[in-house]
Amino acid sequence: ASAAAGWLAMAAKLPVGKEERVDRRAVFDVCTAASTMEAEEARAGLMRHLQPGETQAELLSAAIEDGFERAEEAAEASAPCGAGPGSLGRWGFYLLIVYVRQYIELLLMLERAAEGRMAAPVSADEFATVCGRVAEWGVVVDDAAAAYGALCGGGELAFGVFAAWCLKLSLATLTADCLEAATLENEGGLAADGAALLPPPEPLDPVLEDSERSFSATDLGSVKRGFYDAAEADAASEDVKRELSSKLEEQTSRLEEALAELEKLRTEREEQDRKIGTVLEANDAMERQLKELNAVVEGVVKRELQRVKTVNEARAGRHGGRDPRSRFGR
Repeated sequence: ASAAAGWLAMAAKLPVGKEERVDRRAVFDVCTAASTMEAEEARAGLMRHLQPGETQAELLSAAIEDGFERAEEAAEASAPCGAGPGSLGRWGFYLLIVYVRQYIELLLMLERAAEGRMAAPVSADEFATVCGRVAEWGVVVDDAAAAYGALCGGGELAFGVFAAWCLKLSLATLTADCLEAATLENEGGLAADGAALLPPPEPLDPVLEDSERSFSATDLGSVKRGFYDAAEADAASEDVKRELSSKLEEQTSRLEEALAELEKLRTEREEQDRKIGTVLEANDAMERQLKELNAVVEGVVKRELQRVKTVNEARAGRHGGRDPRSRFGR
């Protein structure tokens, strides 16, 4: 159950709904900053976005690589927009994430989510069950047994081969809504030569319902489907703008508070520097006064010593060179 929940969580991160165009653009920007992307950019970007577990990474990476090739083919066939060989524009990227999401649904429906069962072959009964599911996507298989025999060639039918077959048929049944979305998903809805995309053909039966059960064996919820809707996308865009504006105002308020606190600290520092300067100036003045006092004291001492010396010399002269303080004069 935990493995299935992990795959379902990744499927929920793939915004294929018509109300999720803004989210889809955000995922596109995770893969590349340009208007088109190559296979490795798509693989690396989606792996970063989906963050698969260790047991899921190898299979998911292979599914993305296979889906890139099929999405490139389907995009060129349904709405050529000049993305160039080996690359996908926004419409091709839309097909890629539809492919990957359907791939995950097949894993869950055939109970291949648990570790060790991802490579198990597909039985004839499982094939018949999924053919009914593919019918819900708009693909009708008249003879499931014959189709199964043609795919496996008398041997076992590998899950990867079966998934590629199912998803190729699913992507081939593009509805008029899909083709309208192709015009809107691309920048300006123009082909490589600048001409408007061709109008869509007559509407087909819907490929993906607005809401459909992901798989029936385990009730882990539903995966919603749909295509681009301009009004809903605009409403979502306005919600995003309001949220970003609110966050910007909050951040601006915090920045202003931080700047005010910084200004307060700067003023306090300047006041401290001024006080320190005053103390230093007083100290310098005191040092000068001490020097002057020392000079005065030194002068007084020198003069006093000279006076004593002179007096002593005079006394010595009057007594014939004898020290008057000597008892015997010698």
